[in-house]
Amino acid sequence: MAVWDYQVILYPQDNKAIMTEEGIDFVGIHEFSFDQIVEQLVSTGKVKKGSVQRQWNSFAEDCYYIYKDRTNLIEIEINDGVKEEQVRTLSLRTNIYKPEGDIKSLITLAKMLSIELALSIWDMRLKSIVDKEDEESLQRTIQNYNSYKQRS
Repeated sequence: MAVWDYQVILYPQDNKAIMTEEGIDFVGIHEFSFDQIVEQLVSTGKVKKGSVQRQWNSFAEDCYYIYKDRTNLIEIEINDGVKEEQVRTLSLRTNIYKPEGDIKSLITLAKMLSIELALSIWDMRLKSIVDKEDEESLQRTIQNYNSYKQRS
């Protein structure tokens, strides 16, 4: 995660998020379908294949999508850029310091995907799970994003 990004990771809700010395590790045997996640993303009508940054040659371009509405932009990375039938994580990122960064769109998309695909949401900046059913938990992420945005 770049210093200018606000990122959440979606992972199967039956798996566990464990903090390690290197960062976060998502542990468990559960996965979700690559095709199913792409279908859910495209069904929003605001997601298209692509990336705002040039990919490393070792990453599959099929793993990168962009959510874009009139003013907001969210980068989406499936399975850490590795195309496989079964997926372990989905990353959603928005820029903190650019006008097109928007945490509310990111949270709305994350919540929709987590409900449709039985996923949990991990906030990389707060280093905690975002409870999609708890408005206070969602607001903590929004407030944290806004605190970074105000520093810019």
